[in-house]
Amino acid sequence: QGNLRKYMSLGISCSKDLWDAKKNVPKRGHPHKEVIETVIARTIHTYQAKLLELVNNQQVVTPASLLQAVEKDAGGKSGKVFPFFDQIIDR
Repeated sequence: QGNLRKYMSLGISCSKDLWDAKKNVPKRGHPHKEVIETVIARTIHTYQAKLLELVNNQQVVTPASLLQAVEKDAGGKSGKVFPFFDQIIDR
């Protein structure tokens, strides 16, 4: 459905000096390059697998619906602070 994009934070921050903006990856000199690349690759894989599943089930997929489906599978564990606080308050 067009070229709609939805960006999400992985909870990782990186200095401009250590980030290759053209390739969208950490530079070779980044001390945590492998860890960051692993987090990015796992996240991409998770979303691609869920997208394939939804398309195979002939569901209409939008960026928002894909994000919601992945968060549902993760049990709401999207790395956001507010769901964490909600769980603490419910106790």
